[in-house]
Amino acid sequence: MKFLDNAFNRFIKLLQKRIAIYGERFTVLSQEALMSFLFGHSIVDVNKDFLNKVFVEYPIETKFGSRDKIDIYIDVYPGYYVEIKYIRPIPSGMNRPLPQHRGKLIDDVSKLCMLAPPESRKYLLLIADEEFIRHLYNKPGFIFKGVSWKGAIGDLVVNKTEQQQIRNFKKIKEREIELVIKRFSNKFSNVVILSVS
Repeated sequence: MKFLDNAFNRFIKLLQKRIAIYGERFTVLSQEALMSFLFGHSIVDVNKDFLNKVFVEYPIETKFGSRDKIDIYIDVYPGYYVEIKYIRPIPSGMNRPLPQHRGKLIDDVSKLCMLAPPESRKYLLLIADEEFIRHLYNKPGFIFKGVSWKGAIGDLVVNKTEQQQIRNFKKIKEREIELVIKRFSNKFSNVVILSVS
């Protein structure tokens, strides 16, 4: 796990460097694919031996009806699966559909629980601005005051809009999980790492 902590730290430094170069414009111009690339690069940067062990958009089982993919898979025992969620601001400054974004975040947590092998290590890497963090702040599971939360996936959902974003909600709502949270902040974005078990 030490290599992953180092990769998370390297990723944060890469974000800080890009923000220093591009300023707030970086948060608007970036997309989730770039975040996956930067995190994959960070993994290889901290351990060159992982160059042939990191997979982006890794195809996995068909439990949800079609071939699903995990954003990053690291083929090192016991297997490391990482979903990346980048919630970027809208350039026009219009309001974002925050409950839909939160529902998709919960869907990524459920995807990790349902598709990755039980013995593997599962993480959700969230990159978001302060507005989205505030939206999560007082909701179940995303308590940034403590270090962990335990409960059923269904306990995370607080409204119908969120529930509609979660595939096979009825099948997975009783699934017990634990979220362990680490948070790093900088001027324009927050990086939150959730360990899912």
